[in-house]
Amino acid sequence: AVQSKFNKGPVGLMVLVPNGMPPMGKLMAQQISHFLFGSILIAYCATLALEPGADYMTVFRFVAAVGFLAFGWASIPYSIWFGMQWSMTAKYLFDALIYGLVVAGAFAWLWPQ
Repeated sequence: AVQSKFNKGPVGLMVLVPNGMPPMGKLMAQQISHFLFGSILIAYCATLALEPGADYMTVFRFVAAVGFLAFGWASIPYSIWFGMQWSMTAKYLFDALIYGLVVAGAFAWLWPQ
């Protein structure tokens, strides 16, 4: 049944939002909460894997890798399953890389000695 619907078409994915300007304060608060919660999970992973006193680059490399995975890896299935352009996924992954590097710099700078 599903295969025939896909073959017959049309096939698409649509996101609907309410009319009007988006509530920027609410959306920014949700985005900041997303980053904070992600950073807490990254910190948990780092405390399990790294000892206090670990050198800057060790902390930086580990946290950057985990941060990249935490902030970006989930975007890949949208290109695989839902037809999102791979160029858009690449942009999401680039954003995730930047987020991961920023979090890594902060963690490495503040890591207990």
